Amino acid sequence: MKWMSSSFAIISFAIIIVMLAPGAVASAAPTIEGCVLTTSVALEAAPADEATPDDEATPEGESASELELKKQREVELLMRARELFGQGQAKFEVGDHPGAIESWQEAYDLLPLCKRSQLFAPLGSAYWSAYHGSGNEEHLQRAKTMYTYNLDSIGVNNQQARADTQAQLAEIEAELRRREAERLEQARRKAAAEALAAERARQQQREQAERKARAQAERRRFRLSMILGGSSAGLGVVSLSMMTAGLALGARVERDGETLALDPNPRRHELRDLIGPGTTYNRLAWASGAAGGVLVVSGLTVMVVSLVQHRRFETRTQERVTASVRGLEVRF
Repeated sequence: MKWMSSSFAIISFAIIIVMLAPGAVASAAPTIEGCVLTTSVALEAAPADEATPDDEATPEGESASELELKKQREVELLMRARELFGQGQAKFEVGDHPGAIESWQEAYDLLPLCKRSQLFAPLGSAYWSAYHGSGNEEHLQRAKTMYTYNLDSIGVNNQQARADTQAQLAEIEAELRRREAERLEQARRKAAAEALAAERARQQQREQAERKARAQAERRRFRLSMILGGSSAGLGVVSLSMMTAGLALGARVERDGETLALDPNPRRHELRDLIGPGTTYNRLAWASGAAGGVLVVSGLTVMVVSLVQHRRFETRTQERVTASVRGLEVRF
């Protein structure tokens, strides 16, 4: 369809060159109904300083000289528009489509409303070609606008020109639909990415909450274990102290017994009174020593095991955090 657009534009260029030529302007203007151009026929038919029958006033209240100046201005604008059109055509042929658009748009603005339709097709072709070079969707929209204007300006009897313009419009509209589909797809992907990111953020929050709860539970367990182990070891130390006291009391009873045994006249009832307490002190010492040893060993064992488990928990937690961060880096 690109070749069709270019061919159509070239044909239009030729038509415009002919229609914008000075002679063509002079001969064609009188037949254009409602056109603001008053034509330069009168200027070519009579010298500028020659009076006309309407020299005093026109139906609109303008003098002939004012009307003549107005005609001259209109011809100048047409000549300038023709010059700009030629510049735009030269730029278009060398691939300077933005430059062609600039020249033709300026010519378009200089032309009277009745002649602007002659630039619809060239401007549409320039905008379409500029879009292919820049990818700017504004050029695509402007191409559609110009080709739509051109289609409306073509007579119903010119079926070939209408068919070519309709085919060009169909290609432009297909490109617009493709761009819209791309935007929708990008929006869908963006929404999906945002939803995935939000889900990952929620998952991270849940994992952080779980890690925090586990850490708090571990800290409570660790504190309780250390308290129990310390308490057990402390009771063991107390029991060992009681063993020491029992041994000291037993040793004193034993010394008292030895002193009575050396007496030439031993008092046997006193010896019997020492045997009972001595036995009790010895039993207390051995029982306290055994219990204290068990309590100290148990308490220290609980404390060491709890400390090892706490260190392992901290290590695993740090590894999970590191793995989670690396996973985020890989995903993002």
